[in-house]
Amino acid sequence: MSELQQDDHILVEGKEKAQTQQVSSFSHQASPSARRRGSALRRFFSKVRGAAARLWPHVRPVVGIPLIYIGVVLMVVFYFTNLTNYNLLLFLPLLLITVGIIGSVALK
Repeated sequence: MSELQQDDHILVEGKEKAQTQQVSSFSHQASPSARRRGSALRRFFSKVRGAAARLWPHVRPVVGIPLIYIGVVLMVVFYFTNLTNYNLLLFLPLLLITVGIIGSVALK
């Protein structure tokens, strides 16, 4: 083998070794603390979902028209206090009105 071919062979072996090291570093699983955080988050959302399911029959009669009124009042307050430049603040009354309409239609 010539000297140039030996150098090429060494370069190819080095690249292959580097690629296998990168692949093996990606194949590790998440750390135990990361897994605990994920499962804790899942448990939290599960509890919130369960609480919402338990409370929904009690809250359902109140969801309709009062939420629409609260949303409209908030829009008027935001207009008179000149807070119409903030999209996040305008999203809240829109959400309340939408949920109120859905709630009032669901009761009928």
